Amino acid sequence: MAKEKGPRTSPSRMLSVVETVPDAVLEAVGAAKGVGRDRWEDLKKLVQVPANAVRAVGFASSEGFAAMQSDERFTLLLNFLRSSKGPKKGGRGVKAKAWAPADKSVSVTAKANGKAFTLALKAKDGPRFGGWISENLEQLYLAFRESEKTATGD
Repeated sequence: MAKEKGPRTSPSRMLSVVETVPDAVLEAVGAAKGVGRDRWEDLKKLVQVPANAVRAVGFASSEGFAAMQSDERFTLLLNFLRSSKGPKKGGRGVKAKAWAPADKSVSVTAKANGKAFTLALKAKDGPRFGGWISENLEQLYLAFRESEKTATGD
């Protein structure tokens, strides 16, 4: 009698993820316990496409990736792979960069998308640093404008 094929157990599902997702990606992302098994399954399905596996390894080794928290790294990678599935209308992808000081007291993710730019500040000092930036926008913008003049020679 043939064995009935039922739903896979959680350990079996996660083992399948570990066997499919490239080691370099798993090491770069870390545990990412907060994202849940289903999202790990989504990542596994995406990297089963060889081109996506190559893109995932490259993205996971990009500058600033390690500066973020594990769950943030996972989400950024998953969104990157989802956005690179096919051509988007308008042809523009979200360009994200990450930065954190050596003590990891703040984690900054910067995303540029067309005419919009978003900064996400997380970790212990994130909210306070964001407040400080908000309070100093006038001076920061003036410094930016001055640097633009210097760069263009005006």
